[in-house]
Amino acid sequence: MFNVRDLIDDARRLLDRDHMVEALAAAPATAVPPGATAYQALTYGFLVGEVLRRTDGRRTDGRTVPRFLADEPAGPSASTGSTSARRPASCPAPRV
Repeated sequence: MFNVRDLIDDARRLLDRDHMVEALAAAPATAVPPGATAYQALTYGFLVGEVLRRTDGRRTDGRTVPRFLADEPAGPSASTGSTSARRPASCPAPRV
């Protein structure tokens, strides 16, 4: 997204999550022209946060992204009880 300025009429809109998510969803896919810079640093958090919010079956529980990650991909698997994204206790930390 190299034209983030076209999404907002005032820099304070960057603080409005709902506005940014709606504006990014409505923005057409556009290639970055040669020599232009992109603003992923300004929009990446909105995009990732919205993907997590939309894929989480418990959307209304208000979990933060760190809490979501601790509960879901890094937490115990319901089927096996093991963890999927954590280092096994048997594996020394320096090797990871």
